[in-house]
Amino acid sequence: MANAVYVALITAIYAAIFIVSSEFVMSYENLLSDSGWASFIISQNMKFVGIGMIGVAIIVDTLLALRRKRYDEYQIVLLEKVFLFNGLFTAVLFPLSLVVLILAPMYFVETIFALILFQWGVMAITELLYLITNYKV
Repeated sequence: MANAVYVALITAIYAAIFIVSSEFVMSYENLLSDSGWASFIISQNMKFVGIGMIGVAIIVDTLLALRRKRYDEYQIVLLEKVFLFNGLFTAVLFPLSLVVLILAPMYFVETIFALILFQWGVMAITELLYLITNYKV
């Protein structure tokens, strides 16, 4: 259950950032580069990324809810490793993003969007891998 709450909270925060900020990104248009990623952001498509994130989280949380057996010691250790990996990944990623933003502040909007999406993607992949490898009906 803690796993489902973790996925839901992280996804809700990030999806809200993407959905809400997609409406206001035009005011930062002068801070975006000419890349394809920046064009995607300018077109206000980040709200669709946020909606997709919510869809993936619903699938993961549904699979977690369908799993009715309790975790044994081995699975709890694996789950702790998943949380530890995601925590360490986040702890490394955010200072790295700060360095990127200091070195290239003119690209901060697309850099933040990319790093948040990357962090959430790694979290979703590790949770799905855990779920697939340990799913028992």
